[in-house]
Amino acid sequence: MAAFASAPQQSKPLVLGCGAVSVDYLATVASFPNPDDKIRSLALKVEGGGNAGNALTGAARLGLSPRIISKASNDALGKSILKELQDDGVDTSYMTIADGGNSPFTYIIVDSQTKTRTCIHTPGYPPMKPEELTKENLFAALHGVEMVYFDVRLHETALLVAEEASQRKIPILVDAEKKREGLDDLLNFASYVVCSANFPQAWTGASSTPVALVHMLLRLPNLKFVIVTRGEKGCLMLERSMTDASETEETDVEDLLESLEQKVDLSSSMAKCVASKSNLRISADGVGSMSGRLLMGTAEAIPSEELIDTTGAGDAFIGAVLYGLCTGMPVEKMLPFAAQVRRQIVKGVKVQTPEKTALTIKVLATNFLRSTIPKGPIRKNDYMWRKPGYGIMKINVDTSFQYETLSGACGAVARDYRGDFITAASWFVLNISGVDSAELTAIRNGIYLATHIGCNNIEIESDCSFAVDSLNQVDDYLGPEVAIIIEYKQLMMDFASISFRHCYREANQVADKLAKNSFTTRSSSSWDDEIPDFISHLLVNDMSII
Repeated sequence: MAAFASAPQQSKPLVLGCGAVSVDYLATVASFPNPDDKIRSLALKVEGGGNAGNALTGAARLGLSPRIISKASNDALGKSILKELQDDGVDTSYMTIADGGNSPFTYIIVDSQTKTRTCIHTPGYPPMKPEELTKENLFAALHGVEMVYFDVRLHETALLVAEEASQRKIPILVDAEKKREGLDDLLNFASYVVCSANFPQAWTGASSTPVALVHMLLRLPNLKFVIVTRGEKGCLMLERSMTDASETEETDVEDLLESLEQKVDLSSSMAKCVASKSNLRISADGVGSMSGRLLMGTAEAIPSEELIDTTGAGDAFIGAVLYGLCTGMPVEKMLPFAAQVRRQIVKGVKVQTPEKTALTIKVLATNFLRSTIPKGPIRKNDYMWRKPGYGIMKINVDTSFQYETLSGACGAVARDYRGDFITAASWFVLNISGVDSAELTAIRNGIYLATHIGCNNIEIESDCSFAVDSLNQVDDYLGPEVAIIIEYKQLMMDFASISFRHCYREANQVADKLAKNSFTTRSSSSWDDEIPDFISHLLVNDMSII
């Protein structure tokens, strides 16, 4: 069967973040201006930003329950920051809100030619002071938390949180983007570190990144692993072993990296992880040696025409790492998973709402988690929902009908060639003569939905073979529903192309759920932007390939 048995409801893992929030103004320009130039922007976006805000938003969309410690002012920007975080499921009750001053904001110039960005940040005022975080709020914020994350902003407050989290033996992840005040103190508490490409060498003074990673694990004895992100090259992870391998023959870390690079399948464009043997004795000249293993995560190559910009990509990667750690995902799975989440940020896939972004990320998570289940259920291709061809809008329709009352309901959902949700609607209908009429009515309403959103090329899919066969033989139909069929013939003339296809019920669950919900509530509804909660898991199932 296509449908997976639903797992028992479990509480979402709690994660606490401490760091920056802001409003970002992203102006895309043809090329970065020269001094004294006056140019026009090609596009402007205003959205929530800040490393901690972005990372925790990503974690929330993946399925964690994040809390944030930060500060904003009671101005228009501050209210916007709070609302956006809250709408995405981030608990802001531990944030400090100043009565005066200004909330932080950043101007970001995105060069569409070089795909680079230039950030001009205005800090919030007044800055956060450690005494603004009371012990009562600190203890409450840490209660039940499985992971604490720092972006090394608000470092004095962050240090208070880190000290208390360490006493409670709560794992700590630090985002080491660059050398900042207070970073060294926080690194001493870190269980995990994710850093930018240049940070390891800048912090250690080592001759290369692999050598710098060995240096970091030797210098920071509490550290379980360090990940360095390398943009289009993917990432490297050096993981400490739980058992000592001091008696094992040493392996030079640079030679080890070279051997991993030779194992990469260059014919595959998918993000993957290549790992060394476990519990090696890994050495670096002039630094020392440690017991562990080296892992290399590849990244999908993104054509330049599909690249938007890298703003928030690192934060999305960290959000995925938080998710992986809190859900017990093996690091071999976590690295390519995080690369796929990062890909959604930098690749030119237009996602208009947080709900659609969350849906895309949940599909990735579902594929990864299902792939880890030994002997899990196998779905047959014929029973899976399929994307339409390029430029075609697929509309799935279904009906719910009750003979006793001769009433029913119809549901329809429209998705494009990428599988992205476009719109959905449901209709409660009285006085239907029978089930065949109800199924044909559902298709008619699906056609009306296509007209509503301005589609010219559509594919209507129904699990009722009678309705599909009748419309595919519209000129020959002589049955009792002939009046409806004639009406459809007229409606079909409004489209450049229209086709009707039969599908199995397992591939039509979203439309089925829309119809059943409408019949139960005896109401009609439409959703042009927001995805209704009661079908989101079914949309994820349709887009999952495993």
